[in-house]
Amino acid sequence: MNNQSKKKDPIRELSNLNINEISDKTNIDVACLKAILSGDFEFLLGKNVRAYIKILEREFGFDLSEWMEKFNEFCKQNSTSSQTTLIPIYRENIYKKESQSGEKWLILLLSIAAIIGAIFYFKLYRIFDLFLDKNDTIEYTKTQIVEKVENNLIKVGVSVPKFDENNSLIGVTQDENKSLNALDKSIIKQDENLSSDQNTTRNVVKPQILKAQILPKSQLYVMVTDLELLKKRGVLVDKVLDLNLSKEQLISAAHSNFVLKSGDANETEFKGKDRVRFYIKNGEIKQISSDEYQRLQKVK
Repeated sequence: MNNQSKKKDPIRELSNLNINEISDKTNIDVACLKAILSGDFEFLLGKNVRAYIKILEREFGFDLSEWMEKFNEFCKQNSTSSQTTLIPIYRENIYKKESQSGEKWLILLLSIAAIIGAIFYFKLYRIFDLFLDKNDTIEYTKTQIVEKVENNLIKVGVSVPKFDENNSLIGVTQDENKSLNALDKSIIKQDENLSSDQNTTRNVVKPQILKAQILPKSQLYVMVTDLELLKKRGVLVDKVLDLNLSKEQLISAAHSNFVLKSGDANETEFKGKDRVRFYIKNGEIKQISSDEYQRLQKVK
């Protein structure tokens, strides 16, 4: 009797300790510790109770075998009800997972359908056609150009040769060969004419403006009358006066102490103090008298 009275109740001893310190030391959840200490076996169903009891025995040196026997007996008595309770919960969880999975698949399918619909609605597939069929389009364009040239040649009576896969002429007769040769000669002749025209264009020298020059030996006053525009202008010349021979003009020099230069080497030297007059027409300049000078002025 004395030994039994002295035997300590491990659950009571553990209850006297701080439950948070027990949890920190054993890493057992506080809720599970409270259920063990209070004997709430129903709460502990499905938990790793055997491991919890072994940890408590090891850390605090208590014998919790009696408590463990009571718990096992409770589990046996409540095994049917626990299974009955757990199965619906498990099935409910499975249904929720399947439902969530089905919703995800439905959202994914709707998204794919929306993307495909947008592609066809906005005709975005044409962008892919541009990249995929680029080479085919180029070949098709080349074929159209070749066919157009062939049709034009046929219209002017030129037979167009055809080639097989080995680039050999198919069914070309002598007449067709003559036509081809004639076409080649025509093209060559056109090229020669074009080259000749180009050479002629390059060899044409732009006509230079016809002119003469008066080079005075002393300062000279010259009156220039433009018979086309009916205008007069007086020029005081020190070195050289250029005269445009392409215009019809009258020239009157105040004295005759100068050199008249026309062309590259044609020079006429004048000496004296008398007035000298010239008439320019059709690219030529000639000396005229005072009467003729007056007559030409009146005519104009």
